[in-house]
Amino acid sequence: MSLDQVRAIADAVLYEGYLLYPYRASSAKNQSRWQFGVLGPPGAPFAEPPSMAMQCLLHGNNPTVRVHVRFLQLQTRTVEQRSPDGSYHPVPALPVGGQALISWDEAVEHEITLPPTRLPRTVDETISVFGGEDMELVEGESFGRVLRQRWPLSARIHLTAAQDGEYWRLSVGVENTAAGPPPDKDTAMRTSFIGAHARVADDAADLARSLRDGGY
Repeated sequence: MSLDQVRAIADAVLYEGYLLYPYRASSAKNQSRWQFGVLGPPGAPFAEPPSMAMQCLLHGNNPTVRVHVRFLQLQTRTVEQRSPDGSYHPVPALPVGGQALISWDEAVEHEITLPPTRLPRTVDETISVFGGEDMELVEGESFGRVLRQRWPLSARIHLTAAQDGEYWRLSVGVENTAAGPPPDKDTAMRTSFIGAHARVADDAADLARSLRDGGY
């Protein structure tokens, strides 16, 4: 199975909790978001662990592997209406183009790829993702704006390998290292890794597959 095929399967899990049928924010099942793969900050006041681990077997003589970690970063979308005095205030919904623009939790997809690692070398890397804020002016039946805000993320990625006969036993761990504990669940979700999962690729196998398929 190629890395692209694995990615397609992972996408189904990554976005499963993004919006469930019926695809409306008002749906009861969509009031509790992000059901899968949430790595919460340490000490979070809800039952989301701060770390995950995966294991796999790899055949080869000191192979070179590449670790890919993918996740979603929470992005809040706040809708604000402009008052006659020019100030803005949050509203539940803003009519734009015959539709209601509502406040909602969105997400930004990230993928972190570590440099190639030749076994049995181990890896202990620190990663970080910047926060940020964007503003979009909107005009429809009323005037307003949309504020999108993201919070910084930080984590450690571990890779260890142990030889077992003709095979290597690989273990990959991802640990949320956000400062904590957060005061409540909403705050905790802002610094959580959502839909987090890891993929491990054998560089030699991927190159051989690309040559076979005419990719090079």
